[in-house]
Amino acid sequence: MLKKVQSGCVCVFSPLSLASGSSPAPYDFPTPASSNRSSATDDFCYVFVVELEKGPIGLGMGLIDGLHTPLSSPGIYIRTLIQDSPAATDGRLSIGDRILAVNGTSLVGSHYQSAVDLIRSGGKKLRFLVAKSDLEVAKKISYSSSPSP
Repeated sequence: MLKKVQSGCVCVFSPLSLASGSSPAPYDFPTPASSNRSSATDDFCYVFVVELEKGPIGLGMGLIDGLHTPLSSPGIYIRTLIQDSPAATDGRLSIGDRILAVNGTSLVGSHYQSAVDLIRSGGKKLRFLVAKSDLEVAKKISYSSSPSP
């Protein structure tokens, strides 16, 4: 299945891997030839699964809708990571990463509040499908002035 997750970046992943109970191998695929991107290293996208268990302060990550950032692109992105939280101590998540699905439910095209509600009601242990963002996206997300709950 092809999913456009960031402008100029096309990632391929199997949605069945979310329900199988085992972490899928990451897939890196080049952007189609019609892309206007020039650097070969920028034409790859890394998608991976992270399982997190809520701690005393929850997951410890703040989210934001990309439409409310200088990125001006829809999607649910990690805006903050609280030190020593489950999200931070796992070590794989970074500011600017995009959350594509939670517990097998796609967030692509979802509204921010729907995504937050899904995470809050998803139980103590959550499984996230995440697209790793590049430095440019991370800067745009971190420089956002919009508040995140």
